[in-house]
Amino acid sequence: MRRLLWVGLLLLCCSSNVWAAEQLDDVVVTASRVTEPVNEVALKMVIIDQEDILLSTATTIDQLLMEQNIGHMQAYPGALTQVTMRGFRSSGESAGFSNSILFLMDGRRAGTSNLAKLPVDMVERVEVIKGASSAVYGAEAMGGVVNIITKRGKGGMSASVLVEGGSASRMRLAAEAQGELSGVDFYGVVGRKDQRADYEDGDGNVYKNTQSRARENFVNVGYTVGEHRLGATVLEVDNWNVGSPGSSSWSSLDNYSSKDLRSFDINYTGGYAAAGLEWLVRYYQVEDTDIAYFPGPTHSSDTAYSYDTDTRGAQLQLTWQSGISRLTMGVDWDEQESRNSQKPTGKPFSVNADYERRGVFVAEKFSLFNERLLLNLGLRYDQYKVETQDTQGYATLTTNDKEVSEWCPRAGLVVVASENLRIKASVGRGFVLPTANELVGDFINSGWFSNTHILGNSDLDMEQSWTYEVGFDYTRQNWYLNGSLFYTDYDDKIESYSYYDAVAGENVSSYKNLAGATINGMEWETGCDLAPLFNSPWSVEPFASVTYLFEFEDDATNEDLLYVSETQARFGVKTTSAGGFMAQLLGIYHGPQDFQNWDVYPTRIEEMGGFTLWNVMLSQKVLLPWREGMDMTICAGVANILDKSYAYVTGYLMPGREYKVSLKLTF
Repeated sequence: MRRLLWVGLLLLCCSSNVWAAEQLDDVVVTASRVTEPVNEVALKMVIIDQEDILLSTATTIDQLLMEQNIGHMQAYPGALTQVTMRGFRSSGESAGFSNSILFLMDGRRAGTSNLAKLPVDMVERVEVIKGASSAVYGAEAMGGVVNIITKRGKGGMSASVLVEGGSASRMRLAAEAQGELSGVDFYGVVGRKDQRADYEDGDGNVYKNTQSRARENFVNVGYTVGEHRLGATVLEVDNWNVGSPGSSSWSSLDNYSSKDLRSFDINYTGGYAAAGLEWLVRYYQVEDTDIAYFPGPTHSSDTAYSYDTDTRGAQLQLTWQSGISRLTMGVDWDEQESRNSQKPTGKPFSVNADYERRGVFVAEKFSLFNERLLLNLGLRYDQYKVETQDTQGYATLTTNDKEVSEWCPRAGLVVVASENLRIKASVGRGFVLPTANELVGDFINSGWFSNTHILGNSDLDMEQSWTYEVGFDYTRQNWYLNGSLFYTDYDDKIESYSYYDAVAGENVSSYKNLAGATINGMEWETGCDLAPLFNSPWSVEPFASVTYLFEFEDDATNEDLLYVSETQARFGVKTTSAGGFMAQLLGIYHGPQDFQNWDVYPTRIEEMGGFTLWNVMLSQKVLLPWREGMDMTICAGVANILDKSYAYVTGYLMPGREYKVSLKLTF
């Protein structure tokens, strides 16, 4: 890893005497729920744009994040991925407000935390906020926020078809249409992706039962009059016959799953520029359905576990810009119903639960001293209601409910020290809501040898964190460097514990708040364009980014946190030409991490080694003479060029070297 740091420093030294600036002023983000230049955001931001997507070998959003040094991914065969950022890991569950990472789509809740479900075809860009953002979005935004911005029609009307093939008998087809006409903007895509064969790991072994199939339908349509737009999006994603092999040490050839997502979003944005006013009104619904199938003879009979989470919500937001002040205020309402069942009969793994959130927020941005000092302040208040509901197979369940509330502040500062240098600082609080089981669970769980009374603790505090961060952005001609130092104090971690109740004569499993963890580290990113140095018509852009944690310790045990890598890095070079050629060579490093080995008895903590992957992607766009605006784009890529045997989760090996070739015709 030390070599990677020296490579980054060498890149910086080579570029620091000449060459040019990354034009960050042109990029807008939603860190404050309103658009603004990224260099005015005090928090650490990562923006994945269309060029990044085109030069990626990814077909799903989780794969895209893996290539961008967002954080560690716990990826499993079978379309399941958990995201870790700055030591905080998402649970992979959609129900409740208990994920440490918040996932959004166009600024509202995505309704799923499993990004392996979602294809990249519909994505315009992905905006990632690192660090606590609960003062903006409420619960879950403790480690960060991933906001998926979908495509919208623009320019003249056009259509395209894409055909792609690759390793493991992989095939992808997509057709899209988009454009604007008489105030109406439209974007739509229909896609299908099949992997009909099992993939091979880096050692050449076939990982059986890793096939999958998926399809998507997405539409974004809007009508604009002056400053007002009424828009709607509809998304349907189906993943079926998804092999669920389990760990390579106890793999199953029969188990499979389906993972579906349906969403509908209607929104109205408007404004009155003369008064400095902008507003947003939105209503949305999401249905997230996972079904795990365990067919005989693995089980005594064909068994299916179904997990359904229905989310609905509304947003009302008003922004007023007047002189040096930009005031934003709003109201959020979200409701979730989690329903679980087992077929033909039996007990699912989780009880049914309902969640409701009502929140209000206010954010103020002051632009002082001719916009050389930008001050951001925010405050949010949320009320939550959690209820358990009657559940199949849980005859002993006593339904309960609990209401809790939370305040959350934040502050950020951006100082424009010079034309090239900006200094940034921020402090923010994050929190997550306890699950229904943790807060109000009350039922008897049957075991092989004895029964256990699962008993929630209504006096639990929310898990919470404070994050303090300082950083800088420096640009000079054709190069840029940004870096940050962060410190996070994580408290009130919720853990389960067991005891024997002598009065009731039963074993009890309940929950309590314990000490949390201390996490601090640095992040830096640099890149440049070497074309001016060589007077080349082709851009040659080396880049590197590194996340290094100085400390990530559990306060109670003084041991490193599990499933967290000390070092992660992304590095490579990309090139583009005026003739439509693009290419990227990308290296990705994931450092070693400690994990709980459940494949041995008794279980123990072990270290999983780090690994480096190399990917390459080539793209050539060719203008066709038969019709104005008609072109063809040919792409070829190789993921894991060196055929590395690796896993994000021990025992769940990822594919070895994979090839893909695609052709896209636009007319």
